[in-house]
Amino acid sequence: MTGRRFGARSTWLATTALAFVALGAPAQERQLTVLLSGGSLTLRPGIAEGLGDRVAEAVKDRAALMENADPRTALVVTSEAPAETLTALSEAGIAPVERLAADAFVVLVGPDELRVLDALPGLGTLDIFPATAKSAAEVSRTRPFEWQLRDGGTLAYAVQVYPGTRAAEIEALLDQGYVDAPEDYDPRMVEIVRVFTVVTKPDAVRRLAGLPFVARIEPAPVPDIPENVDSTQPLSNVDDVQIAPHNLSGSGINVGV
Repeated sequence: MTGRRFGARSTWLATTALAFVALGAPAQERQLTVLLSGGSLTLRPGIAEGLGDRVAEAVKDRAALMENADPRTALVVTSEAPAETLTALSEAGIAPVERLAADAFVVLVGPDELRVLDALPGLGTLDIFPATAKSAAEVSRTRPFEWQLRDGGTLAYAVQVYPGTRAAEIEALLDQGYVDAPEDYDPRMVEIVRVFTVVTKPDAVRRLAGLPFVARIEPAPVPDIPENVDSTQPLSNVDDVQIAPHNLSGSGINVGV
């Protein structure tokens, strides 16, 4: 162990839920920009105050709302020695599910794995990855996009999940009322594609983002309209290469995106 002190205050998950005490005077704050969500996180060095209790409460709240709730919590880990930290995580059987920056990762861990994180070499900060950072700025638009609108005041959102998410976890969103209905969802492809569209009320997005396996939430994408090809083809100079002297048709060419 690294000598950091722990105090147990939570009676729920008492054997595993750990309360982290203050680590002295805080050092200068560092700014971590989460580009994919269009927002930013301000992280103070050290272990966040009361992290053990907050993790235990988050798990308890999810268990009250959903049967067989995921016991893990998404945490942000920053490191002053990223290579050593990644090696230590691998040896502990913890694989980061997202890399926010060269020295910042997101990990999914249960309450009993907090001590493992406390002992990481070069640990800079450790805190819960907030649900607000998972939602794109456009999710909070006063007037949603027209293509998001669905019946009964519901809206369509694109949801990305972390690697390793099982189809059963996503289907539990339906059973427990987290979302009203999925669109373009194929349980056979979820571990490969990891993105699907859900329909729900706007006030349910924050609760949805709080699920540990949810990585990002954005407004549903613009529908694929065949007419778009006619309007964008000239802008992409496709017409110019299809006529003489080039006479290119694309025949026999495969493009991977």
